Amino acid sequence: MGMLRTTLLATTVVGVVAVNAKLQKKKRDGRLTSISALITHTVPTMIKMKRTLKANGVNAYRKKIFSPSFKLSDHWKCRETDVLLSIPAKAGSTWCNHMCHQLRVGGDPNTNYNQDLLDVIPWVDQNIESVCHKDDPIPADPAAGPGAYDMNADHAGTDIRCFKTHLPWSKVKDLNCRKIYIFRSTVDQLYSFARFRNNIFGLSDDPQGIINLQIMKGFIEEQLINLCEFWEHRNDEKVGFFFYDHLKEDHVGSVERLAIKMGITPTKELVDTVVKQSTVAFMSADEHHLRFDGFRQLARIKGCQIEISRFPKVSGQSPPGEWKSIKVVQNGGMSSKTSTKKSKPPGKEDVERCFQIAWDKIVLPRTGFTNYLSMQDAWKTELLQ
Repeated sequence: MGMLRTTLLATTVVGVVAVNAKLQKKKRDGRLTSISALITHTVPTMIKMKRTLKANGVNAYRKKIFSPSFKLSDHWKCRETDVLLSIPAKAGSTWCNHMCHQLRVGGDPNTNYNQDLLDVIPWVDQNIESVCHKDDPIPADPAAGPGAYDMNADHAGTDIRCFKTHLPWSKVKDLNCRKIYIFRSTVDQLYSFARFRNNIFGLSDDPQGIINLQIMKGFIEEQLINLCEFWEHRNDEKVGFFFYDHLKEDHVGSVERLAIKMGITPTKELVDTVVKQSTVAFMSADEHHLRFDGFRQLARIKGCQIEISRFPKVSGQSPPGEWKSIKVVQNGGMSSKTSTKKSKPPGKEDVERCFQIAWDKIVLPRTGFTNYLSMQDAWKTELLQ
Protein backbone atom coordinates (compact mmCIF):
# COMPACT_ATOMS: atom_id res chain seq x y z
CA MET A 1 0.00 0.00 0.00
CA GLY A 2 2.85 2.37 0.85
CA MET A 3 4.47 1.66 -2.48
CA LEU A 4 1.16 2.44 -4.28
CA ARG A 5 0.76 5.75 -2.45
CA THR A 6 4.32 6.68 -3.31
CA THR A 7 3.76 5.82 -6.98
CA LEU A 8 0.51 7.82 -7.14
CA LEU A 9 2.17 10.79 -5.46
CA ALA A 10 5.10 10.67 -7.85
CA THR A 11 2.76 10.43 -10.85
CA THR A 12 0.76 13.42 -9.59
CA VAL A 13 3.90 15.48 -9.06
CA VAL A 14 5.16 14.62 -12.55
CA GLY A 15 1.76 15.60 -14.01
CA VAL A 16 1.70 18.92 -12.13
CA VAL A 17 5.25 19.70 -13.22
CA ALA A 18 4.38 18.91 -16.86
CA VAL A 19 1.26 21.10 -16.80
CA ASN A 20 3.19 23.92 -15.14
CA ALA A 21 5.90 23.66 -17.82
CA LYS A 22 3.27 23.95 -20.57
CA LEU A 23 1.66 26.96 -18.90
CA GLN A 24 5.04 28.65 -18.41
CA LYS A 25 5.73 28.14 -22.13
CA LYS A 26 2.36 29.69 -23.02
CA LYS A 27 3.27 32.65 -20.83
CA ARG A 28 6.66 33.06 -22.51
CA ASP A 29 4.96 32.85 -25.92
CA GLY A 30 2.49 35.58 -24.97
CA ARG A 31 -0.53 33.25 -24.95
CA LEU A 32 -1.19 33.55 -21.22
CA THR A 33 -1.11 36.59 -18.94
CA SER A 34 -0.39 34.66 -15.73
CA ILE A 35 -1.08 31.26 -14.20
CA SER A 36 -2.84 32.82 -11.21
CA ALA A 37 -5.19 34.76 -13.52
CA LEU A 38 -5.92 31.53 -15.38
CA ILE A 39 -6.91 29.69 -12.21
CA THR A 40 -8.81 32.43 -10.37
CA HIS A 41 -10.42 34.33 -13.26
CA THR A 42 -10.28 32.52 -16.59
CA VAL A 43 -11.42 29.00 -15.68
CA PRO A 44 -14.73 30.18 -14.12
CA THR A 45 -15.27 32.51 -17.09
CA MET A 46 -14.55 29.71 -19.57
CA ILE A 47 -17.19 27.48 -18.00
CA LYS A 48 -19.90 30.13 -18.12
CA MET A 49 -18.98 31.49 -21.57
CA LYS A 50 -18.88 28.01 -23.13
CA ARG A 51 -22.47 27.40 -22.05
CA THR A 52 -23.56 30.86 -23.19
CA LEU A 53 -21.96 30.68 -26.63
CA LYS A 54 -23.34 27.20 -27.24
CA ALA A 55 -26.85 28.31 -26.23
CA ASN A 56 -26.71 31.19 -28.70
CA GLY A 57 -25.33 29.17 -31.60
CA VAL A 58 -22.19 31.32 -31.69
CA ASN A 59 -19.77 28.39 -31.67
CA ALA A 60 -21.31 26.88 -34.82
CA TYR A 61 -21.41 30.29 -36.49
CA ARG A 62 -17.77 31.07 -35.71
CA LYS A 63 -16.67 27.59 -36.77
CA LYS A 64 -18.05 28.22 -40.26
CA ILE A 65 -17.33 31.93 -40.67
CA PHE A 66 -13.74 31.72 -39.43
CA SER A 67 -12.86 28.45 -41.12
CA PRO A 68 -9.86 28.73 -43.50
CA SER A 69 -12.05 28.06 -46.54
CA PHE A 70 -14.74 30.68 -45.84
CA LYS A 71 -14.91 33.70 -48.15
CA LEU A 72 -17.72 36.23 -48.00
CA SER A 73 -17.80 36.42 -51.82
CA ASP A 74 -18.96 32.80 -51.97
CA HIS A 75 -22.14 33.75 -50.13
CA TRP A 76 -22.86 37.35 -51.10
CA LYS A 77 -22.51 39.42 -54.27
CA CYS A 78 -21.53 43.01 -53.54
CA ARG A 79 -21.85 46.10 -55.71
CA GLU A 80 -18.87 48.26 -56.63
CA THR A 81 -20.42 51.19 -54.77
CA ASP A 82 -20.98 49.19 -51.56
CA VAL A 83 -19.02 50.14 -48.46
CA LEU A 84 -17.97 47.17 -46.32
CA LEU A 85 -17.11 48.35 -42.82
CA SER A 86 -14.66 45.56 -42.00
CA ILE A 87 -13.83 46.84 -38.53
CA PRO A 88 -12.80 44.56 -35.62
CA ALA A 89 -15.06 44.33 -32.58
CA LYS A 90 -14.57 47.13 -30.03
CA ALA A 91 -12.34 49.10 -32.41
CA GLY A 92 -14.77 51.91 -33.17
CA SER A 93 -17.13 50.00 -35.45
CA THR A 94 -20.38 51.53 -34.14
CA TRP A 95 -18.87 55.02 -34.21
CA CYS A 96 -17.60 54.61 -37.77
CA ASN A 97 -20.83 52.97 -38.96
CA HIS A 98 -22.80 55.97 -37.69
CA MET A 99 -20.48 58.47 -39.38
CA CYS A 100 -20.67 56.59 -42.68
CA HIS A 101 -24.45 56.38 -42.55
CA GLN A 102 -24.84 60.09 -41.82
CA LEU A 103 -22.42 60.91 -44.64
CA ARG A 104 -24.44 58.92 -47.18
CA VAL A 105 -27.76 60.53 -46.13
CA GLY A 106 -26.33 64.06 -46.10
CA GLY A 107 -26.23 64.41 -42.32
CA ASP A 108 -30.02 64.02 -42.19
CA PRO A 109 -31.23 65.93 -39.09
CA ASN A 110 -34.43 63.85 -39.05
CA THR A 111 -32.65 60.57 -38.29
CA ASN A 112 -34.81 58.38 -36.06
CA TYR A 113 -32.61 57.61 -33.06
CA ASN A 114 -35.12 55.03 -31.80
CA GLN A 115 -34.12 52.96 -34.83
CA ASP A 116 -31.35 50.38 -34.38
CA LEU A 117 -28.30 51.32 -36.45
CA LEU A 118 -28.16 47.69 -37.64
CA ASP A 119 -31.47 48.26 -39.44
CA VAL A 120 -29.71 50.53 -41.93
CA ILE A 121 -26.18 49.11 -41.77
CA PRO A 122 -26.91 45.38 -41.53
CA TRP A 123 -24.40 42.87 -40.23
CA VAL A 124 -23.82 41.08 -43.52
CA ASP A 125 -22.18 37.82 -42.39
CA GLN A 126 -24.70 37.30 -39.59
CA ASN A 127 -27.59 37.85 -41.98
CA ILE A 128 -26.33 35.49 -44.67
CA GLU A 129 -25.77 32.80 -42.03
CA SER A 130 -29.29 33.25 -40.62
CA VAL A 131 -28.01 34.29 -37.20
CA CYS A 132 -30.52 37.13 -37.58
CA HIS A 133 -34.11 36.16 -38.40
CA LYS A 134 -37.27 37.91 -39.46
CA ASP A 135 -38.95 36.56 -36.31
CA ASP A 136 -36.59 38.60 -34.14
CA PRO A 137 -37.80 39.39 -30.59
CA ILE A 138 -37.54 43.03 -31.72
CA PRO A 139 -38.23 43.33 -35.46
CA ALA A 140 -36.41 45.83 -37.65
CA ASP A 141 -37.95 49.22 -38.31
CA PRO A 142 -40.31 48.88 -41.33
CA ALA A 143 -39.04 52.28 -42.51
CA ALA A 144 -35.61 50.70 -43.07
CA GLY A 145 -37.09 48.68 -45.92
CA PRO A 146 -36.13 45.18 -47.05
CA GLY A 147 -32.41 46.02 -46.79
CA ALA A 148 -32.55 45.35 -43.05
CA TYR A 149 -32.76 41.60 -43.78
CA ASP A 150 -32.12 41.10 -47.50
CA MET A 151 -28.44 41.61 -48.23
CA ASN A 152 -29.19 42.01 -51.95
CA ALA A 153 -31.81 44.75 -51.53
CA ASP A 154 -31.33 48.50 -51.92
CA HIS A 155 -30.93 50.61 -48.81
CA ALA A 156 -33.65 53.15 -48.04
CA GLY A 157 -32.90 56.79 -48.83
CA THR A 158 -29.42 56.31 -50.33
CA ASP A 159 -27.65 54.95 -53.39
CA ILE A 160 -24.69 53.77 -51.26
CA ARG A 161 -25.14 50.54 -49.35
CA CYS A 162 -23.11 50.10 -46.16
CA PHE A 163 -22.59 46.80 -44.35
CA LYS A 164 -21.08 45.87 -41.01
CA THR A 165 -18.71 42.94 -40.54
CA HIS A 166 -15.92 41.92 -38.17
CA LEU A 167 -14.42 39.62 -40.81
CA PRO A 168 -10.68 40.02 -41.47
CA TRP A 169 -9.00 40.95 -44.75
CA SER A 170 -8.51 37.31 -45.72
CA LYS A 171 -12.30 36.77 -45.82
CA VAL A 172 -13.23 39.93 -47.76
CA LYS A 173 -10.19 40.72 -49.93
CA ASP A 174 -11.67 39.50 -53.21
CA LEU A 175 -14.88 41.55 -52.91
CA ASN A 176 -14.94 44.37 -55.46
CA CYS A 177 -16.31 47.06 -53.16
CA ARG A 178 -15.01 49.82 -50.90
CA LYS A 179 -13.61 48.66 -47.56
CA ILE A 180 -13.07 50.62 -44.34
CA TYR A 181 -10.75 49.31 -41.61
CA ILE A 182 -9.76 50.68 -38.20
CA PHE A 183 -6.95 49.46 -35.96
CA ARG A 184 -7.19 50.13 -32.25
CA SER A 185 -4.56 49.11 -29.73
CA THR A 186 -5.46 45.47 -29.09
CA VAL A 187 -4.88 46.00 -25.36
CA ASP A 188 -7.53 48.76 -25.25
CA GLN A 189 -9.71 46.66 -27.54
CA LEU A 190 -9.56 43.71 -25.13
CA TYR A 191 -10.50 45.82 -22.11
CA SER A 192 -13.44 47.32 -23.99
CA PHE A 193 -14.50 43.84 -25.11
CA ALA A 194 -14.33 42.54 -21.53
CA ARG A 195 -16.35 45.45 -20.16
CA PHE A 196 -19.10 44.89 -22.73
CA ARG A 197 -19.20 41.08 -22.31
CA ASN A 198 -19.18 41.29 -18.51
CA ASN A 199 -22.04 43.78 -18.68
CA ILE A 200 -24.36 41.85 -20.97
CA PHE A 201 -23.71 38.41 -19.44
CA GLY A 202 -23.58 39.49 -15.81
CA LEU A 203 -20.03 38.24 -15.28
CA SER A 204 -17.51 39.52 -12.75
CA ASP A 205 -16.50 43.17 -13.04
CA ASP A 206 -12.90 41.97 -13.19
CA PRO A 207 -11.90 41.90 -16.88
CA GLN A 208 -9.01 39.44 -16.44
CA GLY A 209 -11.12 36.33 -17.02
CA ILE A 210 -12.38 37.25 -20.48
CA ILE A 211 -9.14 38.96 -21.52
CA ASN A 212 -6.99 35.97 -20.65
CA LEU A 213 -9.46 33.66 -22.38
CA GLN A 214 -9.28 35.74 -25.58
CA ILE A 215 -5.48 35.81 -25.44
CA MET A 216 -5.33 32.03 -25.05
CA LYS A 217 -7.62 31.67 -28.08
CA GLY A 218 -5.17 33.70 -30.19
CA PHE A 219 -7.14 36.95 -30.35
CA ILE A 220 -4.06 39.19 -30.35
CA GLU A 221 -2.36 37.25 -33.14
CA GLU A 222 -5.55 37.35 -35.25
CA GLN A 223 -5.82 41.12 -34.86
CA LEU A 224 -2.16 41.73 -35.73
CA ILE A 225 -2.23 39.50 -38.81
CA ASN A 226 -5.30 41.42 -39.97
CA LEU A 227 -3.51 44.72 -39.28
CA CYS A 228 -0.57 43.66 -41.44
CA GLU A 229 -2.81 42.60 -44.31
CA PHE A 230 -4.81 45.82 -44.32
CA TRP A 231 -1.59 47.84 -43.88
CA GLU A 232 -0.13 46.26 -47.00
CA HIS A 233 -3.24 47.46 -48.90
CA ARG A 234 -3.58 50.83 -47.18
CA ASN A 235 -2.96 52.75 -50.40
CA ASP A 236 -5.43 50.75 -52.51
CA GLU A 237 -8.01 53.02 -54.08
CA LYS A 238 -10.93 51.20 -52.48
CA VAL A 239 -9.42 50.73 -49.02
CA GLY A 240 -9.83 53.25 -46.21
CA PHE A 241 -7.21 52.56 -43.53
CA PHE A 242 -7.62 54.32 -40.17
CA PHE A 243 -6.12 54.24 -36.69
CA TYR A 244 -8.57 54.66 -33.81
CA ASP A 245 -6.26 57.17 -32.16
CA HIS A 246 -6.25 59.31 -35.32
CA LEU A 247 -10.05 59.27 -35.44
CA LYS A 248 -10.08 60.74 -31.94
CA GLU A 249 -7.26 63.21 -32.56
CA ASP A 250 -8.53 64.52 -35.92
CA HIS A 251 -12.27 63.99 -36.01
CA VAL A 252 -12.84 66.49 -38.82
CA GLY A 253 -10.04 65.18 -41.03
CA SER A 254 -11.17 61.59 -40.46
CA VAL A 255 -14.76 62.36 -41.52
CA GLU A 256 -13.39 64.02 -44.66
CA ARG A 257 -11.33 60.92 -45.48
CA LEU A 258 -14.28 58.64 -44.81
CA ALA A 259 -16.41 60.64 -47.23
CA ILE A 260 -13.76 60.47 -49.96
CA LYS A 261 -13.32 56.72 -49.50
CA MET A 262 -17.10 56.31 -49.79
CA GLY A 263 -17.17 58.29 -53.05
CA ILE A 264 -18.84 61.31 -51.42
CA THR A 265 -17.73 64.94 -51.82
CA PRO A 266 -16.80 66.17 -48.31
CA THR A 267 -18.29 69.67 -48.32
CA LYS A 268 -17.60 71.74 -45.21
CA GLU A 269 -21.29 71.83 -44.33
CA LEU A 270 -21.64 68.03 -44.57
CA VAL A 271 -18.43 67.34 -42.64
CA ASP A 272 -19.29 69.82 -39.86
CA THR A 273 -22.77 68.31 -39.51
CA VAL A 274 -21.54 64.71 -39.32
CA VAL A 275 -18.78 65.66 -36.85
CA LYS A 276 -21.40 67.21 -34.54
CA GLN A 277 -23.59 64.12 -34.91
CA SER A 278 -20.78 61.74 -34.02
CA THR A 279 -19.31 63.22 -30.84
CA VAL A 280 -19.47 61.14 -27.66
CA ALA A 281 -21.73 63.75 -26.07
CA PHE A 282 -24.19 63.49 -28.97
CA MET A 283 -24.17 59.69 -29.31
CA SER A 284 -24.44 59.02 -25.55
CA ALA A 285 -27.22 61.57 -24.99
CA ASP A 286 -30.47 60.18 -23.55
CA GLU A 287 -32.38 60.96 -26.74
CA HIS A 288 -29.77 59.38 -29.06
CA HIS A 289 -27.93 56.40 -27.55
CA LEU A 290 -30.64 53.76 -28.11
CA ARG A 291 -29.65 53.77 -31.80
CA PHE A 292 -26.16 52.57 -30.90
CA ASP A 293 -26.96 50.11 -28.09
CA GLY A 294 -27.50 47.19 -30.47
CA PHE A 295 -30.76 46.41 -28.69
CA ARG A 296 -32.10 44.14 -31.44
CA GLN A 297 -28.92 42.06 -31.20
CA LEU A 298 -29.12 41.98 -27.39
CA ALA A 299 -32.73 40.79 -27.51
CA ARG A 300 -31.61 37.68 -29.42
CA ILE A 301 -29.01 36.66 -26.84
CA LYS A 302 -29.97 33.91 -24.42
CA GLY A 303 -28.65 34.72 -20.98
CA CYS A 304 -28.35 38.45 -21.64
CA GLN A 305 -28.57 40.36 -18.35
CA ILE A 306 -29.84 43.58 -19.96
CA GLU A 307 -33.50 44.27 -19.21
CA ILE A 308 -34.98 43.94 -22.69
CA SER A 309 -38.44 45.16 -21.62
CA ARG A 310 -37.16 48.74 -21.60
CA PHE A 311 -36.51 48.61 -25.35
CA PRO A 312 -39.11 49.29 -28.07
CA LYS A 313 -41.27 46.35 -29.19
CA VAL A 314 -40.36 47.28 -32.76
CA SER A 315 -37.22 49.17 -33.76
CA GLY A 316 -38.01 52.79 -34.58
CA GLN A 317 -40.70 53.14 -31.93
CA SER A 318 -40.25 55.09 -28.73
CA PRO A 319 -39.03 52.98 -25.79
CA PRO A 320 -41.45 52.47 -22.87
CA GLY A 321 -39.24 54.03 -20.21
CA GLU A 322 -35.88 55.50 -19.23
CA TRP A 323 -32.60 53.67 -19.75
CA LYS A 324 -28.88 54.30 -19.62
CA SER A 325 -26.41 54.04 -22.47
CA ILE A 326 -25.11 50.50 -22.89
CA LYS A 327 -22.54 50.76 -25.66
CA VAL A 328 -21.31 54.35 -26.01
CA VAL A 329 -19.10 55.09 -23.00
CA GLN A 330 -20.03 58.44 -21.48
CA ASN A 331 -16.44 59.70 -21.36
CA GLY A 332 -15.52 58.14 -24.70
CA GLY A 333 -13.35 55.16 -25.58
CA MET A 334 -9.77 55.70 -24.53
CA SER A 335 -7.08 55.96 -27.14
CA SER A 336 -3.70 54.41 -26.47
CA LYS A 337 -2.24 57.80 -25.58
CA THR A 338 -4.98 58.99 -23.23
CA SER A 339 -5.32 55.61 -21.51
CA THR A 340 -1.70 55.72 -20.37
CA LYS A 341 -2.53 58.75 -18.23
CA LYS A 342 -4.87 56.70 -16.07
CA SER A 343 -3.81 54.23 -13.42
CA LYS A 344 -3.48 50.75 -14.86
CA PRO A 345 -5.89 48.07 -13.66
CA PRO A 346 -4.30 44.99 -12.06
CA GLY A 347 -2.85 42.65 -14.64
CA LYS A 348 -2.66 45.15 -17.49
CA GLU A 349 1.15 44.94 -17.62
CA ASP A 350 0.78 41.22 -18.39
CA VAL A 351 -1.70 41.97 -21.20
CA GLU A 352 0.69 44.57 -22.65
CA ARG A 353 3.52 42.03 -22.45
CA CYS A 354 1.48 39.49 -24.42
CA PHE A 355 0.66 42.12 -27.01
CA GLN A 356 4.30 43.14 -27.47
CA ILE A 357 5.44 39.52 -27.80
CA ALA A 358 2.87 38.97 -30.55
CA TRP A 359 3.81 42.28 -32.21
CA ASP A 360 7.50 41.34 -32.29
CA LYS A 361 6.62 37.95 -33.78
CA ILE A 362 4.07 39.09 -36.40
CA VAL A 363 4.19 42.80 -37.21
CA LEU A 364 7.86 43.69 -36.79
CA PRO A 365 9.13 41.20 -39.42
CA ARG A 366 6.45 42.22 -41.96
CA THR A 367 6.54 46.00 -41.53
CA GLY A 368 9.72 46.93 -39.67
CA PHE A 369 7.77 48.84 -36.99
CA THR A 370 8.79 48.10 -33.41
CA ASN A 371 5.42 49.23 -32.00
CA TYR A 372 2.07 50.48 -33.21
CA LEU A 373 2.73 54.10 -32.19
CA SER A 374 5.60 54.27 -34.68
CA MET A 375 3.32 52.75 -37.32
CA GLN A 376 0.69 55.39 -36.54
CA ASP A 377 3.22 58.19 -36.90
CA ALA A 378 4.46 56.78 -40.21
CA TRP A 379 0.92 56.61 -41.58
CA LYS A 380 0.20 60.16 -40.46
CA THR A 381 3.32 61.31 -42.33
CA GLU A 382 2.24 59.40 -45.46
CA LEU A 383 -1.17 61.06 -45.40
CA LEU A 384 0.41 64.52 -45.27
CA GLN A 385 2.55 63.86 -48.34
